[in-house]
Amino acid sequence: AETQLTKRVGIWQAGLAPILEEQEHRAEFDIHSCGRQILQTLEDNLLTRKRTSTGQKKLEKSSPNKAPNVVNFEAISNGLEDYEVCRKFLATLMLCNCGNIAIYDGDNDGEGLVIADSIQIELLDSKFEAPMEAFLAPSAAAVSEAKVVNLDDKENILPTCLADSTEDEDVSSFDE
Repeated sequence: AETQLTKRVGIWQAGLAPILEEQEHRAEFDIHSCGRQILQTLEDNLLTRKRTSTGQKKLEKSSPNKAPNVVNFEAISNGLEDYEVCRKFLATLMLCNCGNIAIYDGDNDGEGLVIADSIQIELLDSKFEAPMEAFLAPSAAAVSEAKVVNLDDKENILPTCLADSTEDEDVSSFDE
């Protein structure tokens, strides 16, 4: 006798299985790579670029009436599948947080909802620095600074381990 709950769970699992299978075949999401692509797309879509004497790209205002270095989000998301648009938007938010771009809301639908294609993106800095690539968690930093113990040197293993422990620790547990 199948309960109502088990029937609902079965229907839910049957509907979810194809979605998960489709997800498995999609390319892995790398937010930093996606961010670099967005910056490149923004640069390619801006007509107000020029090079400085040092060869670096400089962005300038195109006219007093037009916002400088602004493109629609549609320029980044045009022709993409829905899940890819979500990934691009997430990477866009990361770039805004890093100070590479500014996001402006465009026209809304009259009900206070912003339409995705009307979102405006202003390029502030085209130099991408992945904020988390250089980050090392405190626990990982402690592991990387730990001494490497040579397991072939059996006489010095215990003294090396004990040398790293604090004086307050009870080291009698090594004998148990």
